Amino acid sequence: MSKKKSGAKPQKKNEEKATVAQAISKSEEFLNKYKKHIIYVVAGIVVLVGLVFGYTKIIREPRRNEALAQLFPAEQYFRTDSFNLALNGDGNVLGFKDIIQQYKSLPGKVVYFYAGVCELRLGNYQQAIDYLNKYNSGDDIIQARAWCNIGDAFAGLDDMDNAISWYKKAAGYKDNAYAAAYY
Repeated sequence: MSKKKSGAKPQKKNEEKATVAQAISKSEEFLNKYKKHIIYVVAGIVVLVGLVFGYTKIIREPRRNEALAQLFPAEQYFRTDSFNLALNGDGNVLGFKDIIQQYKSLPGKVVYFYAGVCELRLGNYQQAIDYLNKYNSGDDIIQARAWCNIGDAFAGLDDMDNAISWYKKAAGYKDNAYAAAYY
């Protein structure tokens, strides 16, 4: 019996070696057959990654930094309740409208929040709703505040049903105890 077992093991090992050798042979055959295609695909991926990296570092980041630099003076006007200057600029610096027009949301979605609040404070309720609907944040308090401002804009348009629904949405957002009492 022991002779049969020992004879079976070498045969099994030989079969495994043959299977492995066959798999390697097929892999080599595949690589030789499709070598050019594989090289082109790998080169294409490398070029694509390089283009994405180059676009990000050479074009997108400098434009974002420029947009953030333009955003700073408008934020200063916003903080001093100069909503018209914050929204439209003063001739020397861009306002939120111009920043949105030139840079879209490159400096961040917060530019839509600022523009919406400015429009609300200036009595342009529909424009405020349009801007504030484009704002989306991971910050619970600011997101709830944006929805409350949408409610204020609907109230300004005498659309109390929509105003109440936005106030309820703001008050119930993620059970934020700090903000819910405000709304």
